[in-house]
Amino acid sequence: MGDAARIAAQPFDGLGRVPGLGSETNLLGPVRISAAFIEHLKRQPPAYLINNSSALAFIPIAVTALYSATKAAIHSYTLSRNASLIRQQPGHLR
Repeated sequence: MGDAARIAAQPFDGLGRVPGLGSETNLLGPVRISAAFIEHLKRQPPAYLINNSSALAFIPIAVTALYSATKAAIHSYTLSRNASLIRQQPGHLR
């Protein structure tokens, strides 16, 4: 189960630069953890890969726009990864 979060108000500076994106923790952390364990989980009895997202993935708040975007990305990644694993090994790893 993956759960990574780093949230802070992230005002846009008007020039397209955003300080403290947090994508290393919020997006790439769960992706890298999933990648590290996936082969091990494939060899186990039915196993589950769970990434915990946030309600802000579905109901974003303007001051945490990038946090919300990374959590939406994790939700999408997890659904896509699940669909891929089901095609590879039906009924085994989700």
